[in-house]
This record gives sequence, structure tokens and C-alpha cells, in this order.
Amino acid sequence: MLISIFNIPLIHLKVSDWENKKTKLLELMHSQSEDFENDMHLYTTFHNVKDKVNSKEYKELNCDIHQILNEEISQMMNIFQINLCKISTSWFQIQEKYMAHPVHNHHPGFAAVCYLEYDENVHTPVEFIAPYTDLFDGSMIKHTPENVTEGSILFFPASLLHQTMPNMSDKKRVALAFNIVDAETK
Repeated sequence: MLISIFNIPLIHLKVSDWENKKTKLLELMHSQSEDFENDMHLYTTFHNVKDKVNSKEYKELNCDIHQILNEEISQMMNIFQINLCKISTSWFQIQEKYMAHPVHNHHPGFAAVCYLEYDENVHTPVEFIAPYTDLFDGSMIKHTPENVTEGSILFFPASLLHQTMPNMSDKKRVALAFNIVDAETK
């Protein structure tokens, strides 16, 4: 008898009413323009999150993102059977030519990435790395989601290792990333 003992969930949704939501999300991103830093791998607002995480302004940003993507977050909640959740941290990132994001993970809960400017003909999405190696050769097992386009949003366990490969295009790859926690336990 063969049974699977571990499953790693990945939800891939297309954001509804994309053009309207894209405009709103890009406006939010531009409102954060002073917070962008170049950390060699990408331009990101992530590093300034640590200083602002408890500020009213930052909490309002997370609420605005949640409101814009409420339909998609609600779908995720239904799938994972979560009654109440909130965005705990959010940030924007821009990857120009040759920029990538090395292997990393996040705190417990769920993570999400929404592609705001993304050309599936030249860009690659996030690549996930299994928490175990290949049974026979010990190599890392990787998964790259298929059919990712601009307006795709991916939800996954935040502790799952992931990375983005170098952007080999002259077109920038722009994403919104955020972490979601169960609001009933946090």
C-alpha cells in the first residue's frame, strides 16, 4: 500500500477585475516609493517594513491590500478552512535585468505573491524548493508553477523555501508579496 505522508499546498488564482485592481495596487506601490531600497538582488520595500510594522500607516497599507485582494484572500481562506486572517507584512519588489531573489522563507503562516508587471514570455515565476531531497541522488527537488501570468496570485506555506531566478529580460518584473496569519491565534 502506498500512502503520501506530506502534502505541500500551493494555490494559484487569477485576480478578478485585474486591470482595476492592478491600478490600485500600483498606486499603493508608488505611494511607497521612498521606501524602496536596492539590496543587490532586487529593489524592495521589505527592509523598511521592520521599522514601520506597528505604525498606523503600515497597518492601513496592509488593510488596503487586503481590501483590494479580498476576493482572492477569501478563496484562499475557504480552501485552507481559515475563519479569520490578516496580512501581517507586505512589500513590493522590482527586479530589473539580472536581478533575482536568493533562496529564503518567511515566518509561519502563509505567503503570497501577486505579479503586477510580468511577461510570461520572458519572465519566470517564483521557484519552490521541497523540504526534502530526491530519494535517489539527494538533489534538491524544485517546482516552478505553470501558467503564471500578470495578475496571477500564488498562496503557499510561508516556511517553504523559494527563490526567483534572474530576470534575463530588459522588462522589469514587479510583484507584491505579503504574509498572512490566522487572526484568531495571532
